[in-house]
This record gives sequence, C-alpha cells and structure tokens, in this order.
Amino acid sequence: MPELGPGVDLFMEDLRGIDLRGVDLTECHLVNCNLTGADLRETTLARSILRQCDLSGANFDGVEATSLKLDRAKLAGATFRGARLRLVFLDLADLKGADFTNAQLDQVSSMMGNWTDVILQGASFSRSALTKCTGLNLEGCSLESTTLD
Repeated sequence: MPELGPGVDLFMEDLRGIDLRGVDLTECHLVNCNLTGADLRETTLARSILRQCDLSGANFDGVEATSLKLDRAKLAGATFRGARLRLVFLDLADLKGADFTNAQLDQVSSMMGNWTDVILQGASFSRSALTKCTGLNLEGCSLESTTLD
C-alpha cells in the first residue's frame, strides 16, 4: 500500500476500506482511485483533488475540507454528517443516497451532479451553485445566496 500524506500523487490505486482518520491529505492528487468504504473522519483535505475516485460509502463525518475537487467522483452512500465544506467542487459527481445531515456547505459547486435520495436535513448552503443537478431535493436545508438552475 502506498504511503499517504501531504502532496502525494496516486493513479488507479485500490484503497478500499482504508482508515485515513487524522491523515493530512493537503495538496494530494488522487485520480481514478478506489476508496470505497474509506474512513476519512478528521482527515485534512485542503487544496486536494480526488478526481474520478470511487468513494462510495466513504465516511467524511465531521471533516473540514477547503478547496477540494471531487469532480466525477462516485460518492453514493457516502456520509458527510456535520462536515464543513468550503470551496468544494462536485461537478458530475454521483452523490446518490449520500448523507449531508447538519453539514455546512459554503461556496460549493455542483454542475450536473446526481443528488437523488441525498439527505440534506439541517444542512446549510451558502454562496453555492447547484446547476442542472438531477434528483435535488432541498427540503429541510437552508440556502443563503445560493444559485439553483
């Protein structure tokens, strides 16, 4: 298994079920990696890219992420309960069934993402843009200066 830490670059690695609690993934670049069921609680995700990664069922509960790119990521069933996400890009991401209960989403962008059955109870969006997303149901969350299209 590759060593993970700040600035690591990985391509097509199988990291299913990996425990990354508390790991600093600042400025990491992971492309097409399998992180199904990974535990990312308390992980530092700043200025990182996880492009086209499979993060289905991953646990991001309580994570504070800034400038994170999750474009084309598969996040079906992932949990972000109580997470604080700022400047996060979810373009073309599959979020089906993900749980954002009580999450704070500031300056989040999602273009053409799949938000079917996503749980947003108590979540708050501010200064975000949700464009051409499918299945998006914003009932139970707050919106401040958020663009919906």
